[in-house]
This record gives sequence, C-alpha cells and structure tokens, in this order.
Amino acid sequence: MRCHADEQYATHEITSVQADEDVDWGRPTRVEPSNMPRQPLTKRYPQIKPTFGPGFLEDRPKAAALVARCIALWTEVEREEARLLATMLRANTEPAIAMFLALRSSRVQFDVLEAVATVVLNTAVLGVRRRSLKA
Repeated sequence: MRCHADEQYATHEITSVQADEDVDWGRPTRVEPSNMPRQPLTKRYPQIKPTFGPGFLEDRPKAAALVARCIALWTEVEREEARLLATMLRANTEPAIAMFLALRSSRVQFDVLEAVATVVLNTAVLGVRRRSLKA
C-alpha cells in the first residue's frame, strides 16, 4: 500500500497486506540468469582484470546497485525468519521477533531456526504417525 506517510509505528501496529494493485515502481527489469554453471573468470573472460577492494563499487555502478539491493532486502529476510520462529514456537510474535533479532550472528539465528524446526517438524510427523496408527 502506498500511504505516503512518514511515521513511526510500534511492532504490534504493523500488519502485512496483500496489494490489490500492480504498481510500476519504475525499476529496470531484472536480468535473467543464464543458468550456466560457474566458470573461472579467466576462462569465460580471458581479457578481464578483476578488481576488488574499496574502489570497485565506484568502478561498477550496476554491481553497486545489486549490492545495495541485497543489503536493503536482507532486513526483509530476517523479519520473515523471525516471524517463522514465532509461528513455530506458537509464541507471542512481538517478543519472539525481538529475541530473534537480538541474535546478532546469522549463524546463531540459523542454528536457532534449525533447532526449533527439527523439534516442531518431528513432533508433527510423530503426531501424524500416531493418528494413522489409531485409524
């Protein structure tokens, strides 16, 4: 939704809403992946001189835009992971999200999600098996 408001909201005031309109945001179309297997740069592009380090983003504005997009969208990924954790725990969403986001290491966040998923999914599978044995 485009409300054009610049306000601060508490976590419990925010809800997900499916848009009922298709808005053209003026973004360029995404580049389709080639689906080719990875190859060494020197084999695919023998004349290329790859550069890395502090100045490479200034030399490659398209790469800079992709990096910025990844960084900007990562917060959405973490938020959805936090919501997934709250759902699996059947916990109050706001404190569960706060707890998950307080875990600064992505490795620890992944380990937490994996541990909870293992318990939840194993419990669900066992519950299905028990019901099928009773039938």
